[in-house]
Amino acid sequence: MIMTTLRLMAGRIGNLLGSLVAFTLAITFMLATVSILVSTLDGPGTTVRFGDADLIVRVDAGAALDVPADALPESLTMRLPEEAQEAIAAVPGVREIIPLVEIPAQVLSGNGTPVAVPDEATPLGQAWSSAALTPFTIQDGRAPASNDEIVVDGRIARSGDIRIGDAVMVATGVDTGRYTVVGVAVPPDGDRLERQATVFFHDDRADELAASSGAADLVGVIIQDDADPSEVARAIDRIQEPIPLDVLAGNERG
Repeated sequence: MIMTTLRLMAGRIGNLLGSLVAFTLAITFMLATVSILVSTLDGPGTTVRFGDADLIVRVDAGAALDVPADALPESLTMRLPEEAQEAIAAVPGVREIIPLVEIPAQVLSGNGTPVAVPDEATPLGQAWSSAALTPFTIQDGRAPASNDEIVVDGRIARSGDIRIGDAVMVATGVDTGRYTVVGVAVPPDGDRLERQATVFFHDDRADELAASSGAADLVGVIIQDDADPSEVARAIDRIQEPIPLDVLAGNERG
């Protein structure tokens, strides 16, 4: 019986090997698909920080300075003047632009030490109106209504055990001032907004601290529902005065 079975198997060795190869390939394809799905969901392609803006527009520093973009330090930024913002807002299909100006802003604990945030996070300050780019929304409390009020993001609130009504010191590049925390804000995906811990100032106070004179580090563009995003992006990209622009869409927004 055993010998008969072995002879039958030997006669069908080609079928057995073919089945083994097919099974191996199926497992390989399945693992590759799972790997791609995981990297897509967790990788750097996920845009969160400016997720509610259709386009992000900033100054094309390389073109403005007439040097290769890869020769410029990553930290170099040039602000968009008001004339450029007005030109962007006037492009057909643009419903709204939201300017963003960022400033260093470190919340201090009661003894004057910085409130700890994850190592990859950069403490920044911005105007509350630009929170709509992500968007950050109020989880507790309300938006700042005066220059001595701030909203902190959930990461800072948890790290510093900060509650609504607390008086805190915030150090910026201009000064160190005392503010009342009136709100805690969170992005749509909670703690998935990496490399940032944000303090939101009243718009007037943010302008003072940034000394921006109406200029912006970048603007988020909200497109009309019936407009073609690619056509709007091309129209904005054609704007070269008073300064060349860089238009970012999709995952590049982050």
